[in-house]
Formats: sequence, structure tokens, C-alpha cells
Amino acid sequence: MSRAERRAAAGIVLLAAALRFIYLGEWSFWADEIYTLRDAAQFPKPLRLNPLPYAAVSLCLKLFGTSEWSARLAPALIGAASVPLTLALGRRLFSMRVGLIASALVAVSPWHLYWSQNARHYAFAFFFALLAAWAFYAAFEKGGIWRTLAALGALISLSLSHTPASVLWLGFAGYAFIRWRLRARFPLPQDAPRFCLFYFGPIALAGLAALTIPALREGVMSGWGRNMWSRGALYVLLTFAHGLTWPTAAALLFSLCGGFSSVPRLFCWCTLAFPFMFFLTASLFQNVAGYYLFFLTPFALLLAAYASRRSRVAVAALLAAALFQTALYYGAENGGRPDWRAALKQTAERAEPNSAIYFHAPELGGYYAKKRNVRWVKIGLNRVQNPETADWAKRAYVIWDAKWASSVDPTGAFHRWLDANGRRIVRVPGYARASDRTIEAFCLNSAPKESLQFKPK
Repeated sequence: MSRAERRAAAGIVLLAAALRFIYLGEWSFWADEIYTLRDAAQFPKPLRLNPLPYAAVSLCLKLFGTSEWSARLAPALIGAASVPLTLALGRRLFSMRVGLIASALVAVSPWHLYWSQNARHYAFAFFFALLAAWAFYAAFEKGGIWRTLAALGALISLSLSHTPASVLWLGFAGYAFIRWRLRARFPLPQDAPRFCLFYFGPIALAGLAALTIPALREGVMSGWGRNMWSRGALYVLLTFAHGLTWPTAAALLFSLCGGFSSVPRLFCWCTLAFPFMFFLTASLFQNVAGYYLFFLTPFALLLAAYASRRSRVAVAALLAAALFQTALYYGAENGGRPDWRAALKQTAERAEPNSAIYFHAPELGGYYAKKRNVRWVKIGLNRVQNPETADWAKRAYVIWDAKWASSVDPTGAFHRWLDANGRRIVRVPGYARASDRTIEAFCLNSAPKESLQFKPK
């Protein structure tokens, strides 16, 4: 590595760290983060899925107290650490130039920045997916018991970070199969068959246990549920492309030109494509959020970096697009999330004493307005779908946000009912990741009595 390359690498890593710690404690929690906070505070009881992120967040809470900053410290650190790891893998697979471009794309990626500033497990999944890929590639090409154990350990760490991300092994299996089919063109390493036996054997046994043991099967499938959100393959594709930025997604497709002319390109495409196809298929039956595929972005960015490596204009365009969205993230998008802190506090302050505030994430309301004399109640789908017959409290308020409404109230019927039967007391506008994030609060007690049907408690 030349002196200029070392300076460039150091600058990229420092930029990545700075971006991930700017405003780290300023953005308010959102619903999923408050659940992380709750479970991390109780860790390891009960022991849940994805224990590595909960353990890391729990440690930070014990060391630094409970706050937005401390809850997000571990994801920010591992997010920053992903940048030099991307550089190292890009250098190992392709060249130092590709590694530098890919690491720069990760450093300024608005999607990676968002999950690095989020008390969730996706930044961990990104990091361990990179580590698992590096360990698998090294073990496949060179063999050895220690490399095999390291590859299995990295994949286990990925599974313990985000269970759905464990399907990364499908990419590795697809790569091994295609390498075997193309062995005349790309000769197999001598120890590859033995490595595959010792690597995929335990994975097959673990998969069989997960399918046949009810408790394990229920644990693995928990959180997916039926596709009540009406998500599908197109939604997953658009979310992934928007997260990468559209120019980067175009560069990814451009990397297909010329076919698979090298083993590293084949490896990156298999690692990306096979798990991707699994999630696209699963989205036809299950709830697949687009960000479930976030752990696959390092391989997409490596391929985009490879495709643009010979053109400074292309690299500048990819970085400019990412920086533009990152600027929006720090500005108009308010860290990629609504200002729940302001909306919930204002609602609690304007609500009458001993009133009930209906909200889809009542624990979040309790966190930001715990000293207010109000009750936070989960609104539930039944109240949204049948508001006229719902059992509302005598002093009732409803908090409604546009993003959640797009899934549970796609026709806007409940929102129109709120407008007709209530009085808007709070409105906090918001916009993030190409969608409306406005929050509104309604007081139902101002409606005509005959328009609301209350049931006795």
C-alpha cells in the first residue's frame, strides 16, 4: 500500500466515524428502537433472537446510562468498523482501488449511516456478512481447519445478529456449486470439496433441526408473520435500489457486462444474488421488509466499485449521489425518522389529565412523556378497521403517523373518520426515505356525541 493509499484509507475511515457520531443522540427514538431499549435493559432475560446486538446495547446502557446516544453507540462503532473491513475485502478480491472506492461508498452511504445511527441489529448484520464472506472465500480457496472454523464462526455471528441474514449461506452454496460446474474454466482448489463437507454439513444439520423442532421453528419464524403489509417483490427491489442510491444500483447492473470473467466477480454476484432471490420468493408469502436485505449491500457496493473503477467521473457521480442523500438525511429528513420526541411530548402536554392516548407504539409514548398524567394504549388494527364500534375511552386521543397509515389504512378511511369525528391538536410534518412521515394527534372528545359510539368499560 502506497503512502497516498494509506492517507486515502485513513481519511475515509475518519470521515465514516465522524458521520456516524454527528447528531447520534439528537434524533428521537422510533418504535423499533424503544423495543431494543426494553429488551436490552432486560438482557439476557428473556434471551431473544439476535442476542449479539442486544448484548452490545445492554453493555453500553450499563456503562453510560439510558439515552439515545448510549443506545446507538454500539451500532455506530460497528458501522464505522465496517468501512475498513470493506476496504480490506475489496482489496483482497479485486484491487486496492476497488477497496478504496467501495469503502468510500459505505462511508457516505445514507442507508448505512441510518442503520449505524439506529439502536437495531442491521449494522451488526452488515459487518458480520462482510466477515462471513471474507472468511468463507479464504477457507474455500486455501482450506485448513482454522479457516473453516473461522468461516463457521463468522456465519454463526451473523445469525446471532439478525436471523434472516443467515441465508447468506445460500450465496456461498451457490458459489461452490457454480465453481464446481465451471471447474474446467476456474479450477477448484484442492481442499475445496473437504472444506464444503465440513462447512455445509453443520449448516444442513442446523437447518434440519430448525425445520423439525417446533420450538426452534417458531423462534426462527417469529417476527415474519403473514404479509399483512402488502409488501411484494417490487417493493423489495425498489427499497434496495433506493437504499443503494439509483446511480449505484445502475453501476451494479453495469458490472454484469462481460459476464463472470473472474472468480471474485462470480463470488460477489453469487453472494448477492442467491439470498436476494430467496427474499424475493419469500415476499410472496411472508412479511419481508426491504431493509432485511441491508446485509447484502456490501457486495452490491463492491460490484459497483468494480464497475466504476476506471472512470473518475463515474466514481464522482456515485459519491455525489450518496452525499446528496446524506445531506438530506441530516437536514430535511431529520435523521431518516419522524420527530417523535416533539410529537409525543406535545400531545401529552395538550391532553386532559387521566386521558387515554391511542398509539401503535405506546412504550415510545411512555418513554418521552412518562411524567405526564396520561395512559398510553395500543391502538390495534380492530380500532382502525372498525372505529365506529370500538371501545374508546371517555377522554380519548389518537396519534396517527402517515408511514404506519400507509400499511394499515391504505384507503385513508380511518384518517377521514378522525377528521370528521375529532379535532387535530398536533401536527409534526416529516419526510424521509421517499415517504411522508407526518405525525398528527386528534382529540376525539371534541366530536359530536352522536357520531361516536362509546362502550362502557
